[in-house]
Amino acid sequence: MPLVIAREDARQLRLSYLGLTLLGLAFHVPRLFRPLGDLDGCAGPYFGVFFRNYEAFGFGELRGMALWRQLVPVPQAGEPYLHHPPGTWWTMYALGGAEWSMRLPTIVAAIVAACLLCRLLARPLGHWAARFAGASLLATPVMAVYCQLSYEPIAIAFGLGLVYATIRVRDAIDRGTRVRWMLAQGALAFVGTWMDWSFGMFCFGLAAFACSKSISSMFLQLVTPAIAAGVAVVTVVAWQKWALESPLVVLPPTATGSIDKIVEETILSRPAWGKYLAAIEHWMRHTVGLPMLVTAIVGIVPLFARAPRIATALLVTGVAHFGIFAQHAVQHPHFFCLTSPFVAAAAGAAVCALWRRVPRISAFLASAVLIATWVASIELDASTSSTFHRDIGRVLTEATIVRDADGRPTGERIGVMTNFAPIWPYYVTDPHVLVVPPVTNLSWLESVHRDERYRYLWLVVEKPPGVPWNDPLDPDVRAFLERFPRTRVPELEYHMKESGFGWDWNIREAWLVDVPKAE
Repeated sequence: MPLVIAREDARQLRLSYLGLTLLGLAFHVPRLFRPLGDLDGCAGPYFGVFFRNYEAFGFGELRGMALWRQLVPVPQAGEPYLHHPPGTWWTMYALGGAEWSMRLPTIVAAIVAACLLCRLLARPLGHWAARFAGASLLATPVMAVYCQLSYEPIAIAFGLGLVYATIRVRDAIDRGTRVRWMLAQGALAFVGTWMDWSFGMFCFGLAAFACSKSISSMFLQLVTPAIAAGVAVVTVVAWQKWALESPLVVLPPTATGSIDKIVEETILSRPAWGKYLAAIEHWMRHTVGLPMLVTAIVGIVPLFARAPRIATALLVTGVAHFGIFAQHAVQHPHFFCLTSPFVAAAAGAAVCALWRRVPRISAFLASAVLIATWVASIELDASTSSTFHRDIGRVLTEATIVRDADGRPTGERIGVMTNFAPIWPYYVTDPHVLVVPPVTNLSWLESVHRDERYRYLWLVVEKPPGVPWNDPLDPDVRAFLERFPRTRVPELEYHMKESGFGWDWNIREAWLVDVPKAE
């Protein structure tokens, strides 16, 4: 049976798209302009740093190559970023490189992905179950919070679009329609690959979707996206080679982004099975929420019964991502984002199966699951959103200014260091501030003390032993800092708790220490 929606359902589809768009905007628009938070890691040390270095040295002069890890005084001191294709951060930078412009592409992608999933499932599951699946995709913590400001929602939007275009190619009734949708396949595959390598996981899913006894049918469905994706890979690699030949860019001899390093660190390096399976259970529970996960498990069989090819494509795509990149999947929820379309679709199938038997109970349970998932995302967002990273950037920058007795700037600037990590360099552009790496070495502090005056932002952090960063200062370092005048900075005394990563740290005290030049 063709999966293309009949014309008489167009009104229902428009209502679905409108509802999902309004739902996505209602959640994301209020947070669009806020400062970068604790889970906005891609923007902190990655995209934000890329944009600041573009501003300093010129996008064209760098040939679009991103320099990461830190802001650098000269481009040759930066490290080129080769892990991912540049399409995502180029789009963000083209929009202006502000907080909102970094968020906008992933917000739009999440809404588009929800609408596409609803479109794919409307025929086999019915409109209400398809709407539930689309809303579920929007609501999952991994799409709503963890992977905002990351590549995965964009890859999902392009991937679901490719699956839909492939259906239209397969079911086209005339040559002109088929050619138009084949062109759409090519465009989606080419641009999707330039957006991120994770789009490639949909190649596995699409191959499973198109699997057929008819070789000619498989060829027809796969030839255009295969060629387009192959051309995209070649052009991305060619661009990297051309950009690295810029006189402003220097490739370190042990570049962490080279292809062999990526393969070694992410694919060939495998965790122990026990640790790996525990991570899958942990992250599936935290990235989609337990109520949604249980509902999806119930709906797996109904989904394969009603939409076997779509179910296979979504399942293969999701499993391929955390299966191939097993070492990274242990540490990062992002590698489970591509499972969220399958989870949402299976949850929709469970609602569909239950609706046919007990519609009232089905409506109640669907509402309860969706509300619980949205609440989980809202709570996660609230617990990790603050002005902290912007505030610490402001404090560090203002600390470089020397003022007279009346509080007026003298025009003199001094260096500032801190013991705290992580700090988003996006908010710290003053070259007098050293934020990478944190300075906790007594001999270094004493040597600078002998040569010049400086200030030190000392944050007293309480955290469990397993939480990374910010181990307590050694007693001799604390004794050194306590010799000098210090000022309390209460706006930086902050508590951060995120159960998915297991992060729980509290900045109990924040002091700005004024270290004079030794006499």
